Amino acid sequence: MKSHSAYYSPRPPIPALALLSALTLLTLSPTLSHAQTVGIPMGWGFNGDGNLGDGTFTSRLSPVAAIGVTDIIQVSHGSHTLLLKADGTVWAMGSNTWGELGLGAHGNSTPPVNTPHKVLNLTNIIQVSVGNIFSLALKSDGTVWSWGHNAFGQLGLGFREDADVPNKIPSLTGVVKIAAMDSVSFALKSDGTVWAWGADGADGYAQLGLDRATATDQFAPIQIKDIPSVVQIWNTGRTAFVLTVDGDVWCWGDNFYGGLGLGDTTTRYKPVKMSGMTNVVQISSAFNSAVTLFLKSDGTVWGCGSNEYGQVVDGAGLFVLNPIPIPGLSNVVQVFGANLVSYVLKQDGTVLSWGFNNGNLGDGTNTHNPTPKPIPGLSGINYIDYSFALIAPPLSANFSANTTLTYATASLPARLTNKRFANPLNWQKVRLQIDGQEMGSARTNANGIAKTPLTTNFDAGTHTATLLFDSSPLYKQTKYQFTLTINRAPSTLSANNAKGAYGSGQTLKALVKRRTDGKTLPNETVNFKVDGNLIGTTTTDGTGTATLLYLIDENLSLGVHTLLVEFAGGKNHLSSSFTGTLTAVKAPTKATEATLSGNAGTTVVLKAVLRRTPDSKGVTNRSLLFSVDGVDVGSVATDATGKGSLNYTIPTSMAKGSHKLSVTFAEDGYYLASSDKSATLTVK
Repeated sequence: MKSHSAYYSPRPPIPALALLSALTLLTLSPTLSHAQTVGIPMGWGFNGDGNLGDGTFTSRLSPVAAIGVTDIIQVSHGSHTLLLKADGTVWAMGSNTWGELGLGAHGNSTPPVNTPHKVLNLTNIIQVSVGNIFSLALKSDGTVWSWGHNAFGQLGLGFREDADVPNKIPSLTGVVKIAAMDSVSFALKSDGTVWAWGADGADGYAQLGLDRATATDQFAPIQIKDIPSVVQIWNTGRTAFVLTVDGDVWCWGDNFYGGLGLGDTTTRYKPVKMSGMTNVVQISSAFNSAVTLFLKSDGTVWGCGSNEYGQVVDGAGLFVLNPIPIPGLSNVVQVFGANLVSYVLKQDGTVLSWGFNNGNLGDGTNTHNPTPKPIPGLSGINYIDYSFALIAPPLSANFSANTTLTYATASLPARLTNKRFANPLNWQKVRLQIDGQEMGSARTNANGIAKTPLTTNFDAGTHTATLLFDSSPLYKQTKYQFTLTINRAPSTLSANNAKGAYGSGQTLKALVKRRTDGKTLPNETVNFKVDGNLIGTTTTDGTGTATLLYLIDENLSLGVHTLLVEFAGGKNHLSSSFTGTLTAVKAPTKATEATLSGNAGTTVVLKAVLRRTPDSKGVTNRSLLFSVDGVDVGSVATDATGKGSLNYTIPTSMAKGSHKLSVTFAEDGYYLASSDKSATLTVK
C-alpha cells in the first residue's frame, strides 16, 4: 500500500503565500484564434501536470485550448481533468499517480498526461466529477463508476485499494446526479435520497453528515438521513449542499471559513436547514470550503466564506459568515467557487472572474482583482468549471407529458430527458402554455418530472398545449406542442333518506362534489324524484348543496317510496346520482270543538274543525263524530277547510246547566285519531 500522507493532511490554511510562489511557473499565453470553437475546452492557470491538455506543462495566464478532442459537453477540473464527450465517452489529462485518469496504469513512475486520453471501460456516460485524485462517472443506466485514489473508501468499492481503471460501484442504482468532493463521493437517486461514501473519520471535516461520535470512513454507499426529498446536490469541496423538493437548502461539513453561510464557523456534523436562502438554483464551493457561491433563479449571485482577496465581495471583511449579494452581477446562469477565486457565466456567454490571481483569473495578468471582470477572449461560453470554459455543442432534450387530463387537474406532469441517453434532466425550468396562455413554470425533480401549473380551469375538450425548455446553457431550446384532451371530471352526489308525516315539509338536501379532489360544485342543476316522478329541480349553492322543500301529502301513499336525486352532469363534470328512500307515515291530527249555548227545545249548530298537526292545515272529507254527555248525536264530513257542522236540537227534557260536548276523528289510512272533550253546551 502506498503512503497517502502527502495527499491528505489536516485542514490547510488559505495558501496565499504558496500561491504567490507559484506565479513563477506561469507564462503569458495569447488567446488562441479558435477560442470559440464548439466542443473544445479552454483552460488557464496551473498546468504543471498537463491539466489543461494543451500538449505542454506550461502554466497559462490566458485561456488555451485542449488539443485532440472535440464535442466536449462537460469539464470537471481539479487535481486532474475529466472531459465528457457528447458520445458518452470520457477523456482525461493531468497527473496519474493514483490511477485517477483511468488509463490502466499509475504510480510515481507514470508521467503526467498533457493531452486528453480516452478513459477505459466507459460508455454512455452522462456526468463526470473529479475529487481529490480520484474520479466518478455516471452512466445513463443510473450506475456509478469510480477509479483513482481510495485510501478512505471514496471509490465506494468496499475496500481501500486504488483502482487505475473504472469499476462499477456495487449495489448503487437509480442515480441521477453525482458529486465528488475532496475524498468523499455523493450520489442523488431518483427517489430523492442522498447516498455518500469516503472519508469522515480521520479527517474531521464531517462531509458524510454522520454523528461525530460514530463517524468513520465509509467504504460503501450509505444513505444520509434526516433530509426531506432532495432534487439537487452540488460538488462543494469539504462541505455539502442539497436542495429539497420544497425549495429549502440544507448543508453540513467543514465550516472553518464560514462557507456554510450559517453565521458562524462551527462545523456541522449533520444536515441543517439554511434560513433565508430561497430560490436557489445552483451552489458551488471551493475545494477547501474557502468560498461558497449561490446562484438564484433571478440570475443574481450571493456569496459567503473567506474574503481575503475579495473573492466574495470587495470590502466585506476577511470572513463573510452569511450569504450576501454580489454587486454588479445579473443574468448569471452558472457559478463556480474555487479556492481563492470565483467565476460566473452570464447569459450572454461571457465569463467573469475575481479574487486571488496566480493565473487563475485568466485575464493575462497575475494581478489580484476583487471585482468581477470578463475574461478576455471568451465569448459564447455555455459551461464553466474551475479555470475551464467551454462552448458545448448544443444537446437535444425530449419532452413527454400526459396528453389526457381530467378537468381541474392541478398540474400537468411533464418529463424532460436527454434525447441521446434518455436520462432525466433534473432541476431544469419548464414552462407551460395552454391555448397560447402562459400557465407558469416548474422545475424538474430528480426524475426529470416538472409538475407545471394549470392555474386556470379550462373547460373539458381539446386544447393546444405547449411545453418549453429554454433555461439550460448546455441544452438548446426544446418546444413540445401537442393536443391536450381534458375529460369531464367524475362527480359524486350524496343525500339523506327522508321520513315524514302527511302535511310535513321535508327539507331534501344533496351535496355534489368532484370525485378527483373532493371540491364541491356550485351552480349545478339537481333533480329530485319520488317513484320516478319529478318533484322538484334546484341549483347547488356556493357550497355545492342543493336544497328542496317537499311537502308530503295525500298524493303519496303510506309507506316507503324510492327517492332518486340526479345530477345530470355539465360541460366539465360527469353525471352522478343517489338512490334512497322517502317514507310517508300517518300524520297526527287535532280535532277541536266549539263551546255553545241554547234553550231546551231549540236547535243549535255543533261546530268542530280537524287539522293535521305538522302544518295545521284542515283535513278535508273526514268524518267527525259528535257526542253530548257521552251519547253520540251524529257525524258529519269535513269541508275543504277541515270544518264540520251538525244541527242538534236540544231535548226539552235536558236539564238546564252545563253539558259535556266532544268530537272524535277515528284513525284512517292517512291520519291518526284525535278527539276534543273540552267543549261545553250550556242549556239555559
